[in-house]
Amino acid sequence: MRRRLSATFWIGAGLAAALAALYAFTLTPGVPPTDSGELALAAWLPGVAHAPGFPLYVLIGWLWTHLLPFGRVIWRLNLLSAACGALAVGLTYALALRTLRRPTQGPGGFAPNHAEPNAAAPRAADGTAGKRRGRKPNDPRRASDVRSGKGLPGVMPGGPTAQRPLRGITGKASLTAAAIGAMALGLGRTVWSWSTLTEVYTLNLALTAAILLLVIGSEETESASSAQQRGAHLTPLIPAAFLFGLGLGNHLTSIALLAPAIAFWLTARRGWRFWISRPALLAALALTAGLAVYLYLPARAAGDPLLNWGNPDTWQRFWWHVTARQYRVSLFSAPVWPQVIFAAKLGWTQFTPVGLALLVVGAWRMARAHRPLFWMLALIIVCTTAYAWAYVIEDDGDAYYLPAFLAASVWVTWGAAAIMAWASASFSGEVAGMPARTRLHTDAPGASGAWPAIALLLIVPVVALAMNWPACNRRGDTISEDYVRDAFAEIATNGLLLTRDWQLAAPALYLQQVEGLRPDLTVIDTELLRRDWYFGLLYKVAPKLMTAVTAEERAFRTLRDAWERGDIPDGDPRLADLQATYVALLDALIDRAAATGRSVHIGPNRGAAALRDATLNGQPDMESGVGTSWTWLPVGLSFRAMAPASVETLPATSLRTWHIEPFGRVVLTAAEAKIQATRADMAALRGLVRAQMGDVAGAEADWRVALAVDPTHAPANELMRRLRGGQ
Repeated sequence: MRRRLSATFWIGAGLAAALAALYAFTLTPGVPPTDSGELALAAWLPGVAHAPGFPLYVLIGWLWTHLLPFGRVIWRLNLLSAACGALAVGLTYALALRTLRRPTQGPGGFAPNHAEPNAAAPRAADGTAGKRRGRKPNDPRRASDVRSGKGLPGVMPGGPTAQRPLRGITGKASLTAAAIGAMALGLGRTVWSWSTLTEVYTLNLALTAAILLLVIGSEETESASSAQQRGAHLTPLIPAAFLFGLGLGNHLTSIALLAPAIAFWLTARRGWRFWISRPALLAALALTAGLAVYLYLPARAAGDPLLNWGNPDTWQRFWWHVTARQYRVSLFSAPVWPQVIFAAKLGWTQFTPVGLALLVVGAWRMARAHRPLFWMLALIIVCTTAYAWAYVIEDDGDAYYLPAFLAASVWVTWGAAAIMAWASASFSGEVAGMPARTRLHTDAPGASGAWPAIALLLIVPVVALAMNWPACNRRGDTISEDYVRDAFAEIATNGLLLTRDWQLAAPALYLQQVEGLRPDLTVIDTELLRRDWYFGLLYKVAPKLMTAVTAEERAFRTLRDAWERGDIPDGDPRLADLQATYVALLDALIDRAAATGRSVHIGPNRGAAALRDATLNGQPDMESGVGTSWTWLPVGLSFRAMAPASVETLPATSLRTWHIEPFGRVVLTAAEAKIQATRADMAALRGLVRAQMGDVAGAEADWRVALAVDPTHAPANELMRRLRGGQ
């Protein structure tokens, strides 16, 4: 038995190790786009990250980055995601394997369609098997039962006599099927892509797999203990509840969405009285203990770290931060049908067509054989998908489907097991006449027929690897970091850069504050300037500049605080005053910096929109009315403030120094497509300004750079066509 258990462990560990190596090989080498730079800074300090704060990730990230002795900090955190993704795959293997071997009928009265609740377990023909296992000769659990396919879909016995789970391996098919399901998860595009960059999502996936594994495994402990012993055992529900509480401190919503499925499962298996039992009380206490990780937020905020998002040092600010009050506007902000199409595309790239076929077979098989388990997984998929459709977010909306994909991978496992069982019985020539429960024994006569099925099922990981490798291989992906470095290179010493492009501001936070890139520059995210906590960061990085705009800051913050408290409702005339004070604050920052001889720049913010006519006309992407006393010239990836009388030629910079090679080496993510568009837009605009100044050769060079970044860029193609005399 120990040998069999060891095989189970080593297969799971081997899968995790193989995926860890794959993820590490395809790891992003530098700062990824979107939130990664900000999360890296929060983990390194440590600080307080954006809502809901992610205290568990920040604490683990701080330990990981300070204990790992080599590599850049951002690389270490990218590697942390790879390790968590691989751990999730290993845990999913264990979870899928356990679902194939668990008892099937509890107080809820559920039993598989093909179960025989009153059937007595067969005895061994002789007592040798029981003796080899240290059992009495008349022990009804035969060694052949352990080695047989019992426990595979459709053969799990029900009834009170079957509550003790079979221990050890229940057939080669279960091992193979669980491995297929785990690889379908780990090689899927969504899981793989989030395992190569700094984010909270793969840690969340590993926690989800561990929680489900413990919750389902708790039935084995309860079944193995007598009624008198149950109260004395620390069942897996206790650590499951603790992990649930901790998970709420990593990604609150995704873990919370597991609650309906877990509640259904526990009720179906143990009955309604479970909720007033001692194990339920202990589980509630364990969950509360896990939730205590959120105490990190007010404790750390009281220390006033550099990154103190939301400054949750009071009960009100703490509640607003944990509940992500500022992001609620994204709920129900888009029509559902595009989300349905998006989800379908994600499922296609996550599981591949072959995996989806197994998923359908497995869901059907589980629905027939084990309804409680089917509905538990279905609830996870439904709740997760419904929330993903309701909460529309641009750059990482696919990550909200990860718990659903984990649950669906268990269906893939059941589909693989059903295919192998059918193949085994088919090759033995006994399909038509064998009982349903016997047909699924993979160690029965004819089991050699399962090997062709195993070979066929290996198509699943092979297809997934081939299909997703181009999109998930990020070894040469430096697009986000190059964007910041190229933008900084075009700004003179002690310059000021105002931007509302998060694809630039977030990586800049990490590169400046952790790696010390261009500490002389002041970068201000004008969207974050609307938040009170951000002024604390600015006073630390640019104290002289912020002191120079104290009056404008006070006027803006007074009205902003009243609006945030709800004292300025929609339609109130003071909203116009609030906007006017915001514009006045931005103008003051520009004017005071320029007055001290600093070079002032405004960065573009292409976002998801098309190139605007206003941008082509040389207007920087900023609030209406900002910087109207200045002329703004495109110097590359930003507009530089120039006195109108001094504008004769563009500053002497060259776009040929841009790092644009990665655009041809990697498949762009949604965030990187925005960076690509911004680069192409600004190169096209700079060339247009050069042409207007009579520098035709310089204009052509800039337009060629725009087309090198994006060969399909319509404005650059049109300008080149006109240059060549085409009409």
